[in-house]
Amino acid sequence: MTRTIAHDEAVQAAQAVLNELGETQERLRARHHALSTILSRRFNSMISVPPEVTSVSVRDASQEIAEIDRQLAALERQIDAQHAALKVADVAAQASILESEMPKYRRLADACDRAKAKWDEAEAARQAFLVDLRRRGVFQTPLIAEGG
Repeated sequence: MTRTIAHDEAVQAAQAVLNELGETQERLRARHHALSTILSRRFNSMISVPPEVTSVSVRDASQEIAEIDRQLAALERQIDAQHAALKVADVAAQASILESEMPKYRRLADACDRAKAKWDEAEAARQAFLVDLRRRGVFQTPLIAEGG
């Protein structure tokens, strides 16, 4: 199987942690939104409160929102750090793949160099042949006798 960045274990692990952090962030945001309806309802009774938070008091909702805000800020820092870890893992995987493929690349580059040298030789022979033809008068403007 051809190695790819996406199949590297360190990249997969970093991505899994990042996905997990993202899911936690979404859950906290959803809870925050649900609780904020309790606070908004004080000013507008038309706002409906989700069933999962109907038993929460305004005071408790306010405290829980403040705690969620702190958790979200900390989570944002963790996500940033995990993005950095993912980049490091990605670069390490790229370097590993490149290092393992360098012998093959060198063989291909050497083959290209040999083929180019052969092509250059053949091209030189072709050019020399055309020069010889020109020397013998081929590809020259015909001499036309005037007034014959």
